[in-house]
Amino acid sequence: MYGNVKLPSKLCSFGLTFMGTNEMHIIFPFSAVLKKLQRLRVERGEDDPGMQEEEGGISQVGLTAIAVGCRELENIAAYVSDITNGALESIGTFCKNLHDFRLVLLDRQETITDLPLDNGARALLRGCTKLRRFALYLRPGGLSDVGLGYIGQHSGTIQYMLLGNVGQTDGGLISFAAGCRNLRKLELRSCCFSERALALAIRQMPSLRYVWVQGYRASQTGRDLMLMARPFWNIEFTPPSTETAGRLMEDGEPCVDRQAQVLAYYSLSGKRSDYPQSVVPLYPA
Repeated sequence: MYGNVKLPSKLCSFGLTFMGTNEMHIIFPFSAVLKKLQRLRVERGEDDPGMQEEEGGISQVGLTAIAVGCRELENIAAYVSDITNGALESIGTFCKNLHDFRLVLLDRQETITDLPLDNGARALLRGCTKLRRFALYLRPGGLSDVGLGYIGQHSGTIQYMLLGNVGQTDGGLISFAAGCRNLRKLELRSCCFSERALALAIRQMPSLRYVWVQGYRASQTGRDLMLMARPFWNIEFTPPSTETAGRLMEDGEPCVDRQAQVLAYYSLSGKRSDYPQSVVPLYPA
C-alpha cells in the first residue's frame, strides 16, 4: 500500500499518527538525513482501540540512538515503554542544545530495566545546561529521595517542571525545593508527600508563581496548606474522596488520594468566583 510513497528532500516537518509495523519502512529512506533534527515527539499509541495488537514502543535503545545521532535536538517529548539511567546519561552527554525535555514512562511492561533513575536524571540535568522545561512522569520507585534532591540541585535554569510518581518521603521533597531557586511553575502528580511538606517546600521556592498538585496525602480540611499563605497568593483545595478519607497506610500515614488537589497561584485580583463546587478556596479569606 505504501510502496510508492516518496518524501521531499527538503522536508522541514514530519508527523505520522497511528504508525505500526506496516508503516515504519516509510521513514527509513529519509531517516539518514535527519542528523539536524531539532524537535522530536513520540506519543503513546495504545489508547487507540485499533492499535491494541501492534507491538513495539520506544525504549532506552531508541532514545540512546536518537541522542547520539541527533545532537542538535532542542525539544524531546516521548512516551517510553522502558528506560535506563544510561539512556538519560546519553542525552546529557550529546544533546547540549536541549531546552525542553519531557518523558513519560508507560505502565504496559511489568518490569523496567533500571530503576531508580537517580543517576540518569542527574547526568541529564548536569549536561543539558540550557533546559527551561523539564517533565519526568514515572511509576512508583522510579526516582528516590536522592534523585529528587539531584533534580533540585541541578535545575538552576529550569522555569517549568512536571514530576509524577517521584520521591519516597517528605524529606526528598524538602531537599528538592531547597535547590529550585528559579522555578516559576511546578506540577506534581501522584506523589507520596504530606500536606505540610508541600506547604513548607513551596515556601522555599522564592520564584514560584504557580503550583498544581494532584494526588498526595491530603487532609480533609487542607489546614496545613495555610503554612504557605502570602500576599496575593490564592490557594484552592480539592478535598480527598470519601472512599479514602481516614484510611491509613501501614506506617500510620494517610493514603495518597489521587483526587485530592491543590492549586496555588499569584493574582492581583484576589479570590476568583468561578471555581467549581468541589473546590474550597482557603486563601485569601
